[in-house]
Amino acid sequence: MKPAEKQQVLELLLQLARKSIDEQEFTTLFGNESPARISEVTLALRDSKPFLQTLRNQLEAVGRVAGALELAGASHLMEWLGDDCDPCLVDRAVEGYGLLYQILLELDELLLWTGWPLLGTLHDPIAALKE
Repeated sequence: MKPAEKQQVLELLLQLARKSIDEQEFTTLFGNESPARISEVTLALRDSKPFLQTLRNQLEAVGRVAGALELAGASHLMEWLGDDCDPCLVDRAVEGYGLLYQILLELDELLLWTGWPLLGTLHDPIAALKE
């Protein structure tokens, strides 16, 4: 993994940790300074039930949409989720960051198509004239 990707993974893990556990638990796990290495975060969060549940929920949501749209990589993501080992899911998400990133880019391209605003103006010609 490139240094920029490592930094992104670290930031996303910390963001998800803050979202899933309260500030007191976060401070207990990491102290007053945020960790600088991915391994520090994953080791600390492998036993955090709220974090693992949030991670599983987020990955399941992405997996359902990617599977419905038949995106490449959706089957790998569903394999990860088929395993009952939640601490292993943290490792798979970190190691498979490239796969997750690719799925999210494909979802973004499909769902946030730049042509959507144009379709809206076809139904409201007055709004189109104002622009």
